[in-house]
Amino acid sequence: MSRFESITPIMRFISGLSNSMPERVTFSDQRINKAISNNAVTPRAAGDEETITDSEYLQLLSEIKPGRESDSHLDKPLSDWCGVNAENMSAAIKKACQSDQLSESQRGCISEQGIFEQPLQARDFQHNKIPVSVKAEFHIKGMTATHGMKGDGVEQTVTTRFLDILGASDEFCLLQTNTQHALGAGASGINPKDGPLANTYLGKNGRPKIPGGSTSGGAVAVSSGLVPIAIGSDGGGSVRIPAAATGVGGGKCGKGESRAEPFLDQTGGAYKDNPESMVESGIIGRNVGDMAQAFLASSSVRPDKRCLDYQALGVAIDLDALGIASPSVTEKCKEAIGCWQSEYGKARNVQEVHLMDLENSPGNARALALSHVVLFGSEELQAFNSTALSDDQRNQADPELKLNMNLAKSFTDRMKRVARENREQFKQHLKSLKDRGVDVILMPTIPEVSRDIIRGEKQYGMADLRSSLQLSQLTSLANLLDVPAITLPVGHDNVHGMPVGLTLMSTSEDDCNLYHFMPLAKEFENVTRERNELRMKKPDIYFGDYLHRES
Repeated sequence: MSRFESITPIMRFISGLSNSMPERVTFSDQRINKAISNNAVTPRAAGDEETITDSEYLQLLSEIKPGRESDSHLDKPLSDWCGVNAENMSAAIKKACQSDQLSESQRGCISEQGIFEQPLQARDFQHNKIPVSVKAEFHIKGMTATHGMKGDGVEQTVTTRFLDILGASDEFCLLQTNTQHALGAGASGINPKDGPLANTYLGKNGRPKIPGGSTSGGAVAVSSGLVPIAIGSDGGGSVRIPAAATGVGGGKCGKGESRAEPFLDQTGGAYKDNPESMVESGIIGRNVGDMAQAFLASSSVRPDKRCLDYQALGVAIDLDALGIASPSVTEKCKEAIGCWQSEYGKARNVQEVHLMDLENSPGNARALALSHVVLFGSEELQAFNSTALSDDQRNQADPELKLNMNLAKSFTDRMKRVARENREQFKQHLKSLKDRGVDVILMPTIPEVSRDIIRGEKQYGMADLRSSLQLSQLTSLANLLDVPAITLPVGHDNVHGMPVGLTLMSTSEDDCNLYHFMPLAKEFENVTRERNELRMKKPDIYFGDYLHRES
């Protein structure tokens, strides 16, 4: 058994959490994260931080073109959504379900109610603006932030700041309609509150799969071709897990504590009052260009001239994450990285690193996973007991959520202290990589592809903490570290035929933020368009072909 195979059972053995606590993580200073070859990068200068305009930045991305013309369903022009309204969307779903393309079982996988928490007919679209799906826990003035929970919610009096900026733009209008895993307390994306919601891909066995959560409705809406962009929150992978599971892109911002203002300002939202919050906002989109436009339209932080020199970024491959992931996921991620190196990385220095230091401290994986459970669970409990929810919602909470909240109540002050210490030590470990010239780390997004939906799961949900930990064990690293990360689809695994996601994670919340490594992400995206083995096939359930807009 290899050292990587020996880690997998450790990650899967997370049980009895109420009687467990994270061990203190340790990172060796000797012979760790040394490149296997002689191509280690050297630290680079900070460079010129003068800002560039949005048009200059988008021009930079557009100039990084694939070698061949792309005909991917993920590259439909963003302008094609101008003039799309609720009636168009509803009609597209009905026409697809009436077509001969879908079998009877496939038609029952995804419904309008499953994707949209509020009836489409009740929504008012702004003509000639691009609709953006907004996760139902964000605050929009006059709307109810349901958090995916049953019961009468609290009508909001203010709009979360970055959404206010996005909605006031000339390009986008907000559509607060997508469902989620209740309070984000899970990663399957199966919410018994709503109608059928499955993955848009059915895989080789043709059975309905979980969409991933908790921004599940937004990911399905984007993957199925109903909207081009969805807004979500990400406390452990809630944006990136469903994006990777449904074959689209997704990114979360970093904390940016040293900046004068946050990348995406959550003022007026559910997480504004917790300085230690691991929850950051993120965007799901069909491609890097669409995500970039949405980030530019909602953030007050501008890109700078360092973006123009993105090829100077130091790139590293995380061997620990590749070892934890299943062989079929690892194989596809390695294939994508190899194709990128062949196409774009020949002149670049690429290191191999051990982000979790598993060669010297195999228990770090479990300790870091438990640390995230303790800190994020405590944060969810705080939200559950806050004014963000009504008494009616708390009283009608489903059994799964109640189990998770009872677990969070068992976390002691000592457990929280150790978890915070582990988080800080992990950040220092990442800083040591940054000091050695590593700017972006490559790893699988989720270690397993989406599984089949279990019988009865749609009706009752699943209190399966171990399954959620399995899906989020790699995405939660960026939340513990407060750094931005992007996932991109890199084709389908050879065993199940389901989407595989590759993550690009920054080593710093500031010096290499989303804007700085999006051009690098664009290179990886190009590779998936140029090579058939990495291209995303159109989803089994796709409404985009039936979606029309008003002239």
